[in-house]
Amino acid sequence: MTAKIIKTTVLAAASCALLAFVVPAAADQNREQARENFLAADANQDKQLDADEFKTFIDLNAEDGLGRAGTVRRFGMYARAFGRVDKDQDGFVTPQEMRSANPQ
Repeated sequence: MTAKIIKTTVLAAASCALLAFVVPAAADQNREQARENFLAADANQDKQLDADEFKTFIDLNAEDGLGRAGTVRRFGMYARAFGRVDKDQDGFVTPQEMRSANPQ
């Protein structure tokens, strides 16, 4: 192998190793920000979101550029998103339902 090929291979491997650390860190930061947004949106602090609180949660996430919240907000698809997350259809979204809807 030439020195150039070896150097390119080493740089590519180093880049992949760096991404292995950076991507999970970014995902962890996104999860933490979403958790903070959930708590901020939970106006009555009952650890679940009704439809109005869920809209606030989506808006906060959209402002932070998290997940598909920007698309939900842009197209006004709050009710549809709420229905998809509220698996037991009890009119509330819990942290467990949020995790189930967005496994990572």
